[in-house]
Amino acid sequence: DGYGDIGRERGSDLRAGRFSALAIRHLEVCPEDREHLCALVSGSPEARTQEAADAMLRRFRESGTVERVMSDVADLRCQAVEHPALGGQPELPSIASSLLALAERRLPEDLQQHGEG
Repeated sequence: DGYGDIGRERGSDLRAGRFSALAIRHLEVCPEDREHLCALVSGSPEARTQEAADAMLRRFRESGTVERVMSDVADLRCQAVEHPALGGQPELPSIASSLLALAERRLPEDLQQHGEG
């Protein structure tokens, strides 16, 4: 949880040694950060500090990874709403759109706060 909005502390995935979807996307955007990010995630628990996680979260934001993730989410939303499996029931695209909009509502604010604080 990079942004601490689901009851866990900011950066808890990184500090627990787990790659989040945001971290994986960051490696696609900034392959030059691979060594540093992998060292953070696979390092000793003592090395996975809040300060180290916050520095990486700032890097996610500064590199444009956050914006790319937001774009990925928007693309996936369009794909889901337009999926042929929803075509047989006229109300399903509207329901899917409403549910996805609800889930997306916090994303811009949460992702923009990545690494701040």
